[in-house]
Amino acid sequence: MLSRLFLLAAIPAALAPAFSQSFAAVPQSFSLRVPDLNPNDSARLLAADSSGSLFVVSTSPKTSAIVNIHVVKTDAAGKFIAAFDFGGSGIDTPHAAAVDPQGNLIVAGTTQSMDFPMVSPLLTTGSAFVTKINPQLSQILFSTRLGTVGGTIAPGDVATAVAVDGAGNIYIAGSTSNGFPTTPGVLQPLAPVSSQSAGVEYGFVTELSAAGDRVIFSTYFAGAICTNGGSPCIITVSPGSSFTPGVVTIPSAIAVDSTGAVTIAGTTSASDLPVSAGAYATQCGCTDAREVAFIARIGAGGTKLEWGTYLPGTVPISIPSILGGGYEDTITSLALDASGNVVFAGTAKSDFPISTGALVPTFPSSLSEGIAGYIAKLDSTGSRLLFSTWFGGYNSALGAPFGPAGLAIDKAGNILVTGSAVLGTLPAPSGTPLLG
Repeated sequence: MLSRLFLLAAIPAALAPAFSQSFAAVPQSFSLRVPDLNPNDSARLLAADSSGSLFVVSTSPKTSAIVNIHVVKTDAAGKFIAAFDFGGSGIDTPHAAAVDPQGNLIVAGTTQSMDFPMVSPLLTTGSAFVTKINPQLSQILFSTRLGTVGGTIAPGDVATAVAVDGAGNIYIAGSTSNGFPTTPGVLQPLAPVSSQSAGVEYGFVTELSAAGDRVIFSTYFAGAICTNGGSPCIITVSPGSSFTPGVVTIPSAIAVDSTGAVTIAGTTSASDLPVSAGAYATQCGCTDAREVAFIARIGAGGTKLEWGTYLPGTVPISIPSILGGGYEDTITSLALDASGNVVFAGTAKSDFPISTGALVPTFPSSLSEGIAGYIAKLDSTGSRLLFSTWFGGYNSALGAPFGPAGLAIDKAGNILVTGSAVLGTLPAPSGTPLLG
């Protein structure tokens, strides 16, 4: 069966002053036919090597209890080159993929398989995994678990983002529990301690050597306290509960620059996350009922915070925390421009700060839906929001993921973004074929 991948939009580089200008020069959308996907496979990730060859990473159900990972490689024109399957006897889920300078594919995610393939593993416990496959898709070069020592502990370990530097070293971000292995001298060698009666889900950042034979650094990046206007959140989740933790920090995007500094972004309800003086926002404005986005830059080696900031909404929290979650702002993807500024995208509530003169200044979803997609840019010091715009509306009746899902910057500084949105809510140039 043939499947299709669609590029949604390309956004001009001069975004801050010209974000509301015409899109007439934007290239038309295109479709790429990808072979070798069976009807049950679901394409999850896309990565490209330096020649433009593409790796499509899919989930491949075998039974209701066994879901493996299927990889297809094509050339830049979409011609099939190779395919590869891996996984165990449980459910294996890829969450992130990247290609190193040698053309090797790195896939990170989470596994429920006790027999997930291990090749020269650094760790054999934990439910997160990192697997490196050669360019020909013929061999796993290394494969290791990551996570809590001693086995899987709720809420489990998930590798949600991966990046590679010029030397091929691998950077992974995700979420975990107390007991995650760290290295000496890092930003947060120990899990923050909560004084509240709440389960805590911690973020982590780990760097592995290119050969996968050592951990260069590993640190928590998390908080453990939730407040609502200075008062403790009323959290009904107790430690060890099988329900969603009351305090969460989930990094979901990562990038590394030429100095080895790592920029991460994600969602948090922790009001004590590491942030910096002079940051865009040092106060979370979150509760367990309202998670907000964050962005942070950690110096090379993971030893210090270069800067960190929250990205709260503009309306003070008025919903009692006891009502529970669901009102969250997310960051799904990020990229660094040539100046080190952070371009990022995700979904947010209607009070997310939007720039004057934005491409889409008006909230594109109905207020009853509550959330919509956005694209924004933060300066290289984490102190100033350079621009932001809504990008794509939401309709809960569709029952599918929505919003910007992947983002990249080309050599000219143009932003390429993929994802999904309610038809008619994207600022598509005249003549663009709207295919669904």
